[in-house]
Amino acid sequence: MEKTTEISIVPRAAFPGKVSDLITKLHEQEQLPVNYVAAAMLATISTAIGNSRILRKGQMEVHPILYVGLLGDSGSAKSPAMKFITRPLANHDDKTLDTYRRELEDYKKNPVGRDKPIPSQLIVKDSTLEGLIKVMSFNPNGILLQMDELNAWISSFNKYRKGGGDCEAWLSFHDGDSYTVNRKTIDEVVHVKHPFVSIIGGIQTKVLVKAFSGDNMDNGLLFRMIFAPNSSEGKPILWQDGNPDADLQKQWEEIVNRVLEKRTFDMFGSKEYTLDADAWFYIKDWQNTKETELAEGGDPVDASIFRKTQMTCFKFCLILHTLREAVGEISPSKIIDTQTAVKAVLLTEYFFETARYVVELIDGNGVDMSRFQRWYDILNETFTTEQAQALGTSLGIPRTTVFRFLKNGLIEKLGYGKYKKLI
Repeated sequence: MEKTTEISIVPRAAFPGKVSDLITKLHEQEQLPVNYVAAAMLATISTAIGNSRILRKGQMEVHPILYVGLLGDSGSAKSPAMKFITRPLANHDDKTLDTYRRELEDYKKNPVGRDKPIPSQLIVKDSTLEGLIKVMSFNPNGILLQMDELNAWISSFNKYRKGGGDCEAWLSFHDGDSYTVNRKTIDEVVHVKHPFVSIIGGIQTKVLVKAFSGDNMDNGLLFRMIFAPNSSEGKPILWQDGNPDADLQKQWEEIVNRVLEKRTFDMFGSKEYTLDADAWFYIKDWQNTKETELAEGGDPVDASIFRKTQMTCFKFCLILHTLREAVGEISPSKIIDTQTAVKAVLLTEYFFETARYVVELIDGNGVDMSRFQRWYDILNETFTTEQAQALGTSLGIPRTTVFRFLKNGLIEKLGYGKYKKLI
């Protein structure tokens, strides 16, 4: 299928001025793609906040957990951007794990009457569910699963477990829901009351199509991720004259460390943040308007994408509010203002568009068009949405792709949920 959604540059105006300037300098001086840098910053600050803060609106409780994918071909600087931006977290781990190793050696020499040291860390590379559960139980503040290739994470689903359930766990983790593992082999129960694991990794387009076609598209995992495509794809990466600003890493590390300094999560739980009345009105008005536009537009795929991505707006509110505090743009407060809400909506709109772009990529490359022809040939002359979806399922075609098929020029819409073949 032809792609209609263009790759745009992430709106830097959504970030505090100092952070926006940093994104620009990293692009100009280090040739790091803007979209990769900005998305990696969101994942890093998400992790730095961890379980220390939640946003509450009535019964709704939002944790700033993000699943971030940097989308681009090999050599597009996904890993350099990711490593530069997450380095403050890695530096933090270097210190805490050095301390842990010393304490462990001392414990081994004299264990009597002492508790065994527990490793504290922010970044993990083990993508297997059992490994993550163990690390989260040791680190209630939260962690970041960082991988050069996201496909390693997806491929790990159910790799070592009988009966499956990995994907369902990750869908649950995205909302911060409690999770329990019964390890029968050693008669142990591991319970994580407030699991917090954000994710960041790179993924190539052809790998994305393969990884998220089929079940991983229909089960909602795709729409719980935010993707940052490379807006510079296909353009030359040219070395520049002059020396890069040596302070760029220092500036970013200072920002992240300010967030980490307030990263406390104890028996009293997370600090609760709320939207002020005007901020809530702005977000509510935006959601209502967008939902109405999509409903009237008649594209159920776009509507489905929006219903998943709209909740990310609240996550962005908490992350951007924390960033604004960290750079001194606003005073510390548990009330999130309208300006932050406006910026959060701006980011949400951007990632809604990138989600549409990703779905179009998968639709255009992930389904053999011979299956479309077979699907089309088997359909009755007139049919309903339910009949089209049932046939698609029998042929292994994702539901979202069937919806795209229904917009094909060979099909006429007769009314709500009713269609007719034209040839």
